Amino acid sequence: MRIWWQSFVDEESGGTYLGRLRDYLAQQAGADVHVDVEGMAPPARGWSRLSEMRGAVATVQAALSARDQGYDAFVIGHFQEPGLYETRASVDIPVVGLGEAVLLWSAHLGRRFGLVTVDSVFETIHHEQVEARGLASRLAGVRALDATLAEFERAFEPAGYAVLRSRFETAARELVAAGADVLIPAGGLFGMASAHEVGFRVEDVPVVPSVLIALEWAQMTARISSETGVRPSGRSSFRPAPPQAIADFRAMFS
Repeated sequence: MRIWWQSFVDEESGGTYLGRLRDYLAQQAGADVHVDVEGMAPPARGWSRLSEMRGAVATVQAALSARDQGYDAFVIGHFQEPGLYETRASVDIPVVGLGEAVLLWSAHLGRRFGLVTVDSVFETIHHEQVEARGLASRLAGVRALDATLAEFERAFEPAGYAVLRSRFETAARELVAAGADVLIPAGGLFGMASAHEVGFRVEDVPVVPSVLIALEWAQMTARISSETGVRPSGRSSFRPAPPQAIADFRAMFS
């Protein structure tokens, strides 16, 4: 099995993160699974709805390439997962969104979850993600680390990680006070920086391993798809894009 993992950083801005991510996925993947991590250049920056839209376009392009190259699954490794529905409607291989997988998986661990996001600019987007999955009543709140890419790069060293972990704990305690009984690192960056933690809890509330959840979801989905032929419903949100639409999309970048 081959999985394409699409990151929204590049080697220049997030080389340490990408290296750790590749090593981690290689260690955690099944014996018959190979995961290729691809970055995005320029990376997601100037965080905003516009930067997310650019990411969505790059994601659809990458997924079409993954399909053409025979990959078995495609992962959007950016928690906000822009273009998830468009991507899922454009290719016939499983498309996994980091945010969607983590939200749905976390829902069975407790009644109410709280998200600690990378930056406050994403707060509204996270609310929209939760609402789209029918989980709005189970969201305790969203808090932000408000950290820079440079700070996340430093988080792969003990001193840098201690700084962000302290910020995470402060935000997490606010969410626990608001009723959260599950805590979600809403972003692959902190999710990867904290991936070494075992039994990570804040005030006895579990912190879920975001990156591992998305990997396992991708492996499971690809196997189920391969063995049973189950595909996303083509009757509504994921109605397949016709060849003409895909050709016109690709022609924009040729």
